[in-house]
Amino acid sequence: YSEGAVSLLLLMCALVLMYSLRHMLDHVSHALERNGPLIWSNAVITLSVLPGIALLPHLGVYALPAANVAGLVAGSLLLIHRLRIEGFDFHQDIGALARMLAATAAGIAASELSRWLGAGWLISLTAGVALFLSSIAALRPWNGAERQIVTEMTQRILRRRSRQTPA
Repeated sequence: YSEGAVSLLLLMCALVLMYSLRHMLDHVSHALERNGPLIWSNAVITLSVLPGIALLPHLGVYALPAANVAGLVAGSLLLIHRLRIEGFDFHQDIGALARMLAATAAGIAASELSRWLGAGWLISLTAGVALFLSSIAALRPWNGAERQIVTEMTQRILRRRSRQTPA
């Protein structure tokens, strides 16, 4: 494990989160047969590579994923705006998304701080994941129905494990 792997992993999780929102908006746009707004959104997302390249000397391996997250946020907001102009008022719980990204940022900060203080990868991993999970618990980015789904999935996994474990 290289230095900063935990932070990079959490940044990549934020990237996957933003890509999932973008893909959902892409499907909405195609279902409505409104492909024009996609051109603007795709242009913004594609152009996010330029600041990523410019930031490579300063941020290293974090530059392109961070720029891509910013480009996906801007491109998704632009796509939502363009769809609204064309008569489709798309609503996404941006607050919950922001809380999820804030929890991810907190996890990244904890792992980077522990790494900066000289801790090894295991302590950095533990600090990052612990603060991420604590932030999720405090910020509550899920609504009741989503929380119930996660709880049910967790219970199913635990039941399967208990049946598979020999006594």
